[in-house]
Amino acid sequence: MFGENREAANAYQLVPISEFRGGRERYAHLHRWGPWLLDAERIVLCRCPNHDDPLRAKYEVDIERVETAQDLLFWISHIAEKAWGDALTVGHLAIAMDALFRPRTLLLDGQRPVARDILKLTIERNWG
Repeated sequence: MFGENREAANAYQLVPISEFRGGRERYAHLHRWGPWLLDAERIVLCRCPNHDDPLRAKYEVDIERVETAQDLLFWISHIAEKAWGDALTVGHLAIAMDALFRPRTLLLDGQRPVARDILKLTIERNWG
């Protein structure tokens, strides 16, 4: 998909923060999609484009409060309207939301489990 461009390929892969920038264990509970970090302890996505410290983040999305597909679309649209909401930032947010909530699974299964339950199970299973 990305050919020989490893930088572009890495931008779209989930990289545990312990493997990112020299393996700092202080942030082992974090995971990155472009400028977005998942803080699995606080259950928020933090916009941290130039650092790995979520407590210094100037913008957070409280993903624990996302309950419907409309909530997912709201956040993607909301970030797109920000002055800093460029295509890469919004695209990485959409990829993060897809990885966390698996909206296609929700829509295709015919069942409507609570998104919060799916979020917690996904974080525990994949990044906990």
